[in-house]
Formats: sequence, C-alpha cells, structure tokens
Amino acid sequence: MKLATMTRTLERKFGLKKAIKMLKDAGFDAYDCSLGYAMTHGEFSGDDALEKAQEIRKYSDELGISCVQTHTPSHASDIKGMEYFLAGIDVEKKAVEISGILGAEVAVVHPTSLTDAEGNYDMLYSKLLPIAKKYGLKIATENMFAWKDKRCYESVPTACGYSRDFVRQVDVTNDENMVACLDIGHCHLPNNEKFDVMVKALGNKRLKALHVNDNDLWDDLHVFPFFGGIDWDYVCKTLAEIDYSGNFTFETDLFMDKYPDELIPECLTLLEKTGRYLIDKINEYKAK
Repeated sequence: MKLATMTRTLERKFGLKKAIKMLKDAGFDAYDCSLGYAMTHGEFSGDDALEKAQEIRKYSDELGISCVQTHTPSHASDIKGMEYFLAGIDVEKKAVEISGILGAEVAVVHPTSLTDAEGNYDMLYSKLLPIAKKYGLKIATENMFAWKDKRCYESVPTACGYSRDFVRQVDVTNDENMVACLDIGHCHLPNNEKFDVMVKALGNKRLKALHVNDNDLWDDLHVFPFFGGIDWDYVCKTLAEIDYSGNFTFETDLFMDKYPDELIPECLTLLEKTGRYLIDKINEYKAK
C-alpha cells in the first residue's frame, strides 16, 4: 500500500516539479496529480500538455517517486448543469491521457447527479475507458455530495452517495477497468451513506482507491485526520475487514491552503507520519 497525497496546493505555491520533490523529501511513496488545477492554471494548461506530462513522468522516475493517482478536472458539476458537463467531456479525455502518460494506476472522475448510472456511463465513462485501457489505467467513480447555501445539504440525492448507486455505477460498465474511489470525508456528511456500509458493499473487488480526509461531520472541510470528527480506528478496521489493497491517498489540500509557505514542509511531515500511522493500523487489523 503506497502512501500518496495530492499536488494542488503545492503546485499553486511552488510549481509541480518542486511539489513532487517536496513530497519525496517528506517521505511519501507517491503523489496524486491534481489535474483540475494543473490543466487550468498549472503545468498542463498549455497546448503542450502531453509533452509536459512526459517531462514530469521522466522527472518523477528520476526522483524515485511515482504518480499513482490523478483527479481529473471533473466537469460533472450539478450546479452548472448538463451543458457544462457535456462541454467538458473532451477535457476529461485529455486528462485521462495525461494520467496514462504520468503512469497513474487510477484516474478519479466525478459522476454527475443530473443523470443515473447508465447516463453517466453513456455520456462520460464509455468515452474514457478506451483511453484508459491503452495505458493500463483504471477509471474510478466517486461518492459525491450536495451543497446548499455553502453548506452540505442533507436531503439532496447525489451520485454514488448510497452504496446501491455506487455499486451500480461501477458494475453498469461491465469493465474491469472501472473501479470505485471512496472519499472518506464524503461518507461522513449528512447526505451520504456511512463509511462501513459503503466499504462492505463495494468490497475488495470494486474499491481500489481512496480520498482520505477528515471533517466536522457537516461540511466538506478536507482537513488532516484527527482534526475533525471521524473515528479513524473504525475507518482502519473497516478497510482491513475487506482486505483493502489499493493505495492510501490523502485529499487534504484545503487544510494547507492558507498556511505560510515556510510551514508547508512541516505540514507534509505531519501528514506523512499520520499516513504511516494509519496504514500500520490497517495492517495490524488485517493480521488479527
């Protein structure tokens, strides 16, 4: 199980190459390339994005740190509507190709709640899976949540917010390259099914990626574990029960956004130590 974290805040502050070097220096095994930022403002925002991806892959390989996961720009925005979603398909296709060049194992692509599992497959995932297969890459759908007045909203149905819908979104593709990324924080928001129910329904076969983050059980805060209300012993025990075999990837950039640049290395050190602690806890439960 490799320990990784996302690059968005680090790339915004320091550039992608320095971000990757900082993660290597902090002890991370790998990184999750935040393509939503990289493709709009960062390293891959120009016409030479594919060439830049090859350059970053070479740089990472030389450092000895791999890109195990990416997060695409994810134009599946329920707020902006179906027109925005459909207009972003070509961007998502390019993001999957960049993910493949980087050597990622999984590219996380949001579904939209504007349609059902079959609709998401027909309009989105069916367009991405052939590109993913070319690179030996898996596409992961994710459990989502809803907002109202800048607060997480309890009564709005969301894509993959309940295990029956999550399982259906993976299985409707009938494709081994389609898997699940479970956002641990989203599971603990008011409008989503709880973590243990989700994990056991998805099982080892479907659940191949994580977005690890904490919150106050109400807002999607994306803070470090133990800074919110999630019971992390319960999380580790539940992952061990299905013999989770994917990587352990933090999505906690919102926590670091306002930190002074000088303190970011210390933030990364704490995050790396926290990740090792939680991975060890998972392995301890597996051994019992």
